[in-house]
Amino acid sequence: MALLLILNVINGWLAANTVGKAADKQMGDLLIKRSNTVVSSIDCERIKNLIKTHMEKENYEFLKNQIMNICVANPDFNFVYLLTRKEGKLIFLIDYISVGTYKSLKSDKIYQKSLTHIINSFTSDKTSVEGPSSDERGSWAESYSPIQDRETNQVIGVLVINTDVTEWKHIIAVNRLNPILITIIISILIIVFFIIHQKSLEVSFKIAAKEKERIEGELKIAHDIQMNMLPLLPLTESQSFRIYGFMEPAREVGGDFYDFFILDDKLCFIIGDVSDKGVPAALFMAVINSLYRYIASEGKSPSVVLEKLNKKVINNQSFMFVTAFCGMLDLKTGKLKYSNAGHNTPYIIKNNQKAKMMEKATTSVLGIKEEKYVDKELILEPGDYLFTYTDGVTEATGNEHELFGDERLKEILSARYYTSPEEMVGVVSGNVKEFSGNLEQSDDITMLVIKYMKGNQ
Repeated sequence: MALLLILNVINGWLAANTVGKAADKQMGDLLIKRSNTVVSSIDCERIKNLIKTHMEKENYEFLKNQIMNICVANPDFNFVYLLTRKEGKLIFLIDYISVGTYKSLKSDKIYQKSLTHIINSFTSDKTSVEGPSSDERGSWAESYSPIQDRETNQVIGVLVINTDVTEWKHIIAVNRLNPILITIIISILIIVFFIIHQKSLEVSFKIAAKEKERIEGELKIAHDIQMNMLPLLPLTESQSFRIYGFMEPAREVGGDFYDFFILDDKLCFIIGDVSDKGVPAALFMAVINSLYRYIASEGKSPSVVLEKLNKKVINNQSFMFVTAFCGMLDLKTGKLKYSNAGHNTPYIIKNNQKAKMMEKATTSVLGIKEEKYVDKELILEPGDYLFTYTDGVTEATGNEHELFGDERLKEILSARYYTSPEEMVGVVSGNVKEFSGNLEQSDDITMLVIKYMKGNQ
């Protein structure tokens, strides 16, 4: 157990570090995009004329007003200044400070920290970013954008934008906490499972009714912890999609899992099934779920996510394997990119049409051998449903020892017009229970349904 806890802590630290780096990169990319937009709006000819005429008033006032309007439109800009270089010396053309607290600082103190980046920008054609950093000015980041002569492509000036990133730093700190909280929950789950396992070895035919009730209570706690690890529903109030997940373990805890979150206007999701059941499968499921969350937060394609997951769990000492279907839905365009690791093939229910099984493009399951996974793509139209599930649905057994089966599932999905993912899950779940009758549930049953409604462009 100690080794498992140590590995869990290491995974939590790696997840928090990965999330933080991804957030820093996302912030840097956003600053570069904003800076390039500002540069494209500045009149390059005015800058050339200003340099030639030695600060001629008309061009100076025009550019100063233009930069001042940019600062007014972007209140998080602390200060903006425009420089050129002549005979090896830096010359400030425009210098605009938009935040009152910055006026108490000497300009040379501000500029000195940026000097190296400014000089390097005169020999580059790309915007660079410094930070985020914190000092007496608060939390900030600076972008350095070379301005090129459109005729000669030579750098004639550098635009420096200092941006307040205090709010962004707070968001990054909160995002770093999420993997840590998951690590704490998993650690508690491991300890609870270990206690339950140890106590179960002591159970005998002479166990008292009170002791039995205590163990059942602990299993109930383990069940509640596992269910609380699933993402909250609904994920968000959105006009682009609706999503609903359902999981019913065959025992107190199980090995099925699903997860989803939004990343840059894309809905990332996964559904999977661990080969075992009960406590061992639940522990393995918790590790897989935690690994998926921080690997997928890098924004890579589903096939890359599955390859990285596979490398983490391959040749595990428990000899377990995992089937998984991993997807990324662009909420603006409806383009679905997906990859399948030996999992049940999902269904697409087109608007007012019959259910159709997706193209079977499965590869090896996770945890057995090294594998190259592939991405497939399709377009979801408004009103389309994506129905994903585990084999507990189709392999449910009836009173005549008959399996529920793919054909029966397809008929149910095609039999009516569904108004929501919740309704679809409810109808399928009800039919499976009716089919099984009084027979004990033999496998975990899990469904994850997405309805794409429209792009949010």
